[in-house]
Amino acid sequence: MGVQKQDRHLFLFNDLLLVAKPRSGGTYKLKEKIRMSEMWLSQCLGDVCESIKSPATSFVIGWPTTNVVVTFSSLKTKDLWQQKFLQLIEESKEKEGQSQTSIQISFRKPETGEETYKTIKVDNRLTVQDSIKRILQSLGYPLWVKTGKDEAPYPLIGHEYPFSIKMNFIRELLRRSDLDLRNLNNISTDTKCYFILRKNSFNNSTRVDPRVQKKRKKHRRPIQKINWLFRKPASKHDSVDSGNSSPPPHNLFGLPLWKLCPDNVIPKPVMSMLVQLFQQGPYTVGIFRKSANARACRELKRKTRS
Repeated sequence: MGVQKQDRHLFLFNDLLLVAKPRSGGTYKLKEKIRMSEMWLSQCLGDVCESIKSPATSFVIGWPTTNVVVTFSSLKTKDLWQQKFLQLIEESKEKEGQSQTSIQISFRKPETGEETYKTIKVDNRLTVQDSIKRILQSLGYPLWVKTGKDEAPYPLIGHEYPFSIKMNFIRELLRRSDLDLRNLNNISTDTKCYFILRKNSFNNSTRVDPRVQKKRKKHRRPIQKINWLFRKPASKHDSVDSGNSSPPPHNLFGLPLWKLCPDNVIPKPVMSMLVQLFQQGPYTVGIFRKSANARACRELKRKTRS
């Protein structure tokens, strides 16, 4: 999701997908355990990932309530995994039969702003788009899901299965409590799973998970000027946030840009650095926080000044 990129190993079974992170010594750390009956596929790459991914080697997989883009090494490998996923998802839904559950959807009437609740029946093959059409006969209102008091509503794209989301919520609720199926309708609103229709006031192609957005805001740091990226603190008490020792603006390695770029031509070392930053920056964790290699900085300074 977003521009974050992670290497993961997929272990596929007839009714289960395991997502694991490789570790040293040939071992793995389990990250996700997904029922095939609760999994969905899509090609909506632009709705899930901010960076550009080729549909020839990538597609979207999801489960309650997450969507991620998986990218394979070749078209052949991607097609093999995609076809196998589709086959096992279909088989798992056939084993479930025509299972149904009720979901509660809230929305505000445009005329009065009054909040209204609507309960509809969904089966294990009904998508979010189908659910919206059942209520409004249009896609003017995107559907969101909320699964608890402290959980932010999650925007749904359209290909997900509300049935899978609701059943996953029920399983987790039963696992953590003493409730039984007969008492599910009597639980408090704070712990219920319900769906929300909201008027689409933004472009779907720029949709960002509010939980990720909240986390980004929480850890946001002041934007640093590019000339600070290559400065090494004089001592461990120095900080890149100290404003008094900042070099003059529009300088690179202490030199004004008009000296570095005669005739408005960017020097080759600087251009190479910018190309690397453009290509590798979004996928490098901590690129604006980790100190640069001092030896590499000295070499780069020498090249730019020569």
